[in-house]
Amino acid sequence: MSRDRQYVDVMFADEVPVRDWLDVLLEGRAIDSKGAGITGGDPLLVVKRVVRFVKLLKSFFGNDYHIHLYTPGLYASRSTIKMLAEAGVDELRFHVHKLEELEKLRFSLEAGMATGVEVPAIPGSLPFLKSLAKKLEDICEECFLNINELEFSETNYMKLLQRGFRLKEGSMAAVEGSEETAVKLLEWAGEEGLSISIHYCPSSLKDGVQTKRRLQRRLANVKHPSEEVFKSPLLRRVEVLADASRLEARLLKRLLVKFGVVHPWQCRLQFENSRSKLILPSSVPPRAVKSALSLDSLEIRRTVVHPTYNRMVVEAEPVG
Repeated sequence: MSRDRQYVDVMFADEVPVRDWLDVLLEGRAIDSKGAGITGGDPLLVVKRVVRFVKLLKSFFGNDYHIHLYTPGLYASRSTIKMLAEAGVDELRFHVHKLEELEKLRFSLEAGMATGVEVPAIPGSLPFLKSLAKKLEDICEECFLNINELEFSETNYMKLLQRGFRLKEGSMAAVEGSEETAVKLLEWAGEEGLSISIHYCPSSLKDGVQTKRRLQRRLANVKHPSEEVFKSPLLRRVEVLADASRLEARLLKRLLVKFGVVHPWQCRLQFENSRSKLILPSSVPPRAVKSALSLDSLEIRRTVVHPTYNRMVVEAEPVG
């Protein structure tokens, strides 16, 4: 979880800050979404809001649109879970810390939802994970157990370091020893002949497969004519930064079009931190831009960005 999402009541659809229902639907369309996962914090703290958005997603994308929800279970009463099921939530994933908390899974099973547990493979937690798997099978053999590789993040890294955890060699986020813990659990479950499904999700799968595929789908739907595909899912472009008002920036765009540097549809205007930004195709020669605009205060750079809502910059190279 990033700092802009921790301990505050905000909503995001992927990287998009959600101001109203339209933001959610547009992001779903942008990534050709076939389903949604609702997480937190704990979404059950704002269950009425969750119900509204679940109904919205189902009505817009159809009843086959799969929705799963993550919860620690603290506020998972029978009536709350029934409300979620009636709204259209298909699956609940509980993040439990104690075996006694598994009893609340029965509410989800009663409501007819696919039900399981999802926890990180914390090094040293193998005894707890074994007990968790056995207890889960006692409750329902059709339940599932998802084990995630423990990861460092910008909000938890200090606490993990204080507990003695270290970064896995060759990884940018995974915790050393987490994968070994998960593999030992899987081997043990096979030897014990457990019937429940146990899945392990490594850190590399999220970044190298899940996130990459989502961004590739988004790129295909949101790429602007001012952007060129670099290495999917990355985009390359030229950015012209100027201390100019909105009116002045529009005049700059007209000059670029007038002098034949770009076509009108190849130039996009943005305004950030009191500065104007003109976005142009990466093939545009910087000299042509400077010649057309005749301004000394221009900052020109070639950038490589992700096709996210905020176009997260991967590389930035100043050019003359």
